[in-house]
Amino acid sequence: MNTRKLLLVLACAGTLCFSHGANALLFSGSNGTLSASADFEILAGNFLQVTLTNTSTGDPSAPGDILSGLLFNLVGNPALSKDSAVLGAGSTVIHGPTPSTDPGGVVGGEWAYTNTDPNFPSGVNEAIYSAGYFDGNARFPGNNLQDPDSVDGIEYGITTVNDAAANDNGGIKTQGLIQNQVVFTLDNFTGSLGDISNVSFQYGTALTETNIPGTPGVPDSGTTAMLLGSALVGLGMLRRYLKH
Repeated sequence: MNTRKLLLVLACAGTLCFSHGANALLFSGSNGTLSASADFEILAGNFLQVTLTNTSTGDPSAPGDILSGLLFNLVGNPALSKDSAVLGAGSTVIHGPTPSTDPGGVVGGEWAYTNTDPNFPSGVNEAIYSAGYFDGNARFPGNNLQDPDSVDGIEYGITTVNDAAANDNGGIKTQGLIQNQVVFTLDNFTGSLGDISNVSFQYGTALTETNIPGTPGVPDSGTTAMLLGSALVGLGMLRRYLKH
C-alpha cells in the first residue's frame, strides 16, 4: 500500500468514527446509590435503539431500588412500533422462572412501550417500562415469562450487577430481575437525536417513587472519541515517519 492510500485509510477511519458518534447519544443520571444510563442510537432502516442500563454498583434490597422505566419526549410524538427487547451483552436474569427468557435473550413479554397514556408526567410523551404505571398491555413481542400477563409489578425490572439475594425483601426475592441492561429497538423513527429531551429514569412500581433526570453526555460512552483519537494519533505517527 503506497503512502497516499495509507493516509486515505486513516482519514476514512476517523470519518467513520465521527459519523457513528453523530447517530448515538448517551443520557445518564444518579441520585444517591441509584444510577442509570440510556444510550439512544439511530440505526439504518428508521430504527431507534435504546440501551437501558442500571449503572449502580450497589446491592438492591427492595422494589424501589430497581430500575423499571425510561421516560422521554420526542418532537412530534411519533407513534413508534415495538420491534424487540432483548438482554444486553453480559446480562442475565436472577430469581426468574425457567426458562427465564425467550430464545435469543428476548424479554419483550415483560416490557412495554407507549406514546399515548393519560398518566404521562408533564413534558413526556414516550415511555419504555416494566411496571404497571402505564398501559400494561402495550408489550414488546415475546411471551409472558412471569405472571401477571400484562406488564405490572417489579418483575423483570433492571437490577445491578452486584445484586445478591441475602438482603432482598419479599418484594423482589421471588421476582425475576435483569442484571445490567436491556436493549430495546423501536421502528418507524424518522427524526434525529435532537428530537429527544426530558429523559428520566423511573424506579419502583409507581410514578411517585424515585425518578432521576437524565443528562446528555458523550456518545457511545466515549468509545467514538477514543477510536477517533487513535486514528488521529496513527495519522500523526505516519506523517512523522514520512519526514525521515
